[in-house]
Amino acid sequence: MQSLESQFAELPALNAVTVPDLWQQQAVAALAAPLAPEFEVLQGDMVLEIKPHSLDKATAIEGFMREEPFAGRI
Repeated sequence: MQSLESQFAELPALNAVTVPDLWQQQAVAALAAPLAPEFEVLQGDMVLEIKPHSLDKATAIEGFMREEPFAGRI
C-alpha cells in the first residue's frame, strides 16, 4: 500500500473550500490506527491522506526515477 487519500471538493456556490469535518477526520484516524506507527495521517488542503511514515514526495520521485521510462535520465 502506497497511500490512501480522501479528497474534498470546492463549493463554488459558497465561494469557499470545504475542510474535513470532525467525523471525516475521526473516520480516517480510525482507519489508520491499526497501521500505526508505520503509517500516519496527513491533512492538507482538501485532503486527508494515510501514508507510510517513511515515505514522502522525495522518496516517491526517487522511486519513479529508478523505473522506465525515467531510469537513467539524471
